[in-house]
Amino acid sequence: MFEAGNNSTALFHIAVILDPLSVTGQKWSSLLEILSQEASAQAISEDLPTELIYTLAMDIPSSWLVRPREALYNLDNIQLGNLSPEDNGVKAVFDLDYLIVGGHACEVHNNSPSRGVQLELLRGGGGICY
Repeated sequence: MFEAGNNSTALFHIAVILDPLSVTGQKWSSLLEILSQEASAQAISEDLPTELIYTLAMDIPSSWLVRPREALYNLDNIQLGNLSPEDNGVKAVFDLDYLIVGGHACEVHNNSPSRGVQLELLRGGGGICY
């Protein structure tokens, strides 16, 4: 269970139920833990062979659009032996540009799809309006 922020003043309360044994559950639990800490994620690998070609990318859910915002090098073809002498590694900052929220609704009584249900998320004066 992850909790972040102050529950009494929070604009949003989000609850997630995951199957901890599924691949998706394991990915999301790690992502939720990082998001709950409100900190930057950082990965450090040392003593890698310098002659190989590496790719720096993020393994994210398909509903996310993430792209590099800052990077000095081509992140698809990193050759550590060709870095500038003053650089001792590769650094990249990624942005989450879009997040697709998906779901479904059904009638409680007969478990059939709901008719005419719409959800619109808008940026309001103090938060999100429904």
